[in-house]
Amino acid sequence: LAADAKKTAACYLLHAGLFDELEYADKSLIKSAIDHGVNTVLCSSAGRLFDAVSAILGVADRNAYEGQCAAALEKEALKARRSGIKPYPLRFAVEDGEAVGINPVPLLRTLFAAKGKADKGALALGFHLAVAAAVLEVCGILRERENCGKIALSGGVFQNRLLTETLLKRLGENKFEVYLNRQVPPNDGGLCLGQAYIGLAEG
Repeated sequence: LAADAKKTAACYLLHAGLFDELEYADKSLIKSAIDHGVNTVLCSSAGRLFDAVSAILGVADRNAYEGQCAAALEKEALKARRSGIKPYPLRFAVEDGEAVGINPVPLLRTLFAAKGKADKGALALGFHLAVAAAVLEVCGILRERENCGKIALSGGVFQNRLLTETLLKRLGENKFEVYLNRQVPPNDGGLCLGQAYIGLAEG
């Protein structure tokens, strides 16, 4: 469980070149740990990105349970949408190389510069829409490469209703065939079941 979302935010902002502007008591210790590779791991989890954005915007900065900060960020975005607040324009850089990747640095720089100036809900909503747009772009690249328009959306991040419904709509408009978890949860519960299946198959 990544309890301290501020710590996650500090790691992302260090990578984005914004570390010096971050106000966080433990940031020097974090930088030293990263520089020396002490108690650090590489992570590609979407959940940690949601944690970081939640902390940066001051929505929530600590997880008492898995996904708490991400859920608070979704709630802020939904509140903005219900109030008719326009999403703040944010965008990831999608890198189309040997491997297709989503680079959060441009989005984080824009987000960090706008926080405190733009509406918090507008930024939260803009972030959700930017995630959906980046996933759609990646799916488009992979369809061209693999000649396959079947997409499976799974992982804990797709418990986020706003993200999932937005992405389903956009993928449908672009003629993708989308698969979602039905009988098995998309988060760690599904992961555990998959691990048990593999263990039985190999045993």
